[in-house]
Amino acid sequence: MLTDDVMRCMDAIDDELLVRARDAIARRTLPAKPPERTWGGPGNGSPCPVCGHPLDVAEMVFDLEFADLPSAGSVFQQIHVRCFKAWELERGASQPRRARAGELDTGDLRE
Repeated sequence: MLTDDVMRCMDAIDDELLVRARDAIARRTLPAKPPERTWGGPGNGSPCPVCGHPLDVAEMVFDLEFADLPSAGSVFQQIHVRCFKAWELERGASQPRRARAGELDTGDLRE
């Protein structure tokens, strides 16, 4: 179950963060495709690929695994919860509606 703090964080997506998420996709810092796996854990101190702020070890962040990227094979990224939501919104906006519908499949929940 999501806590009230996480829900408030997810609701507080501003235009600047959406622009940064769109820019991360355009720069290929993050792909426009969904991750193969997503899980949560503490930050590792590296900069967030969307906002650039450190992923503090005291905060919960998302860990994303992307497989079969042309440049590097399997890649792991960490991202703030708010930044993940902004990236998800922008990633969906960058794809045709028909393609997005298939990504909402329960097949994305496999281990």
